[in-house]
Amino acid sequence: MNIAYCFSAYIDPKHLRNLISTLHKDAEFFVHIDLKRDISEFVAEIHQSNVHFITDRYDIFWGEFSQCQYQLALIHSCLGLEKKFDYIFMLSGLDYPLWSNKRITKFLEENNGKQFIQAICLDGKEKSATHLYEMYRPFYDFPIKYRWLRTKLRIAGKRILNFFHAKRKKLYFYVKDKKWSVYKGAEWFAITPDLAKYILDTYETNPEIYEYFKSSFAPPETLFHTIAFNSHFADKCIFTRSKGTILAEITPLHFIDYSAGILVMQEKDFDRLIESGKMFCRKMRTGISDNLKYRIDKYREEQDML
Repeated sequence: MNIAYCFSAYIDPKHLRNLISTLHKDAEFFVHIDLKRDISEFVAEIHQSNVHFITDRYDIFWGEFSQCQYQLALIHSCLGLEKKFDYIFMLSGLDYPLWSNKRITKFLEENNGKQFIQAICLDGKEKSATHLYEMYRPFYDFPIKYRWLRTKLRIAGKRILNFFHAKRKKLYFYVKDKKWSVYKGAEWFAITPDLAKYILDTYETNPEIYEYFKSSFAPPETLFHTIAFNSHFADKCIFTRSKGTILAEITPLHFIDYSAGILVMQEKDFDRLIESGKMFCRKMRTGISDNLKYRIDKYREEQDML
């Protein structure tokens, strides 16, 4: 089972090193470092030949299209490598595996061909659940040099549009005259290279996709999902019927506690992490999660002995 792990990282190089060293030794690792960060801090920590720091780097704004740009760049890098993969994981640099590598491999082999990307359809849901996704986020691609000024313009534009109840985004759009509903899920998933290539090719050959998502709220939670669920791969993906849009319910592989933004896990969280049955957890930090990491490592070793 050949696996590619893709990471987005911006802090904690030591944890990223530990995360990579914990996963499959024969995997390939593709890493995007936020352009605001000094990449040398990460390169100094990680010296493996199977770790690829991608050169296309983006200045990441949370909830904006720049997050999609790094995802697409990571997929480009994966598919550009001569090695052929069975699965491509999209992960955070602050994740940590709860399953042993042996268990991950066994699960993928038993479910080979399935797409571990999960979503709900936003089109047709109640306004209370979709209002953020109907709001335009202007000035994403406005050519302004200074980050602070662009941020102020973006926030001001969004507030003005919202105050006057101006035009709202529809939760569908058209690609080559075919209606596409918008789907939402977590930005962390595992898909086959066939679906990854399909997403990349479809995005690059249909400019209307970029035009829709560039002004959307949290497009990394919708872009990949919308392409996948409007394709012939949909029946291999995980569709969820839900009245709301709660991310915890549509995150297929991760345990994430959204109660305080995103909670940094500590040793006291060990039992509920294991009981969740999830493959990964997020998020972990050096100096805060060290004892938890030790207990998870022991648990993973025990799994391998079963």
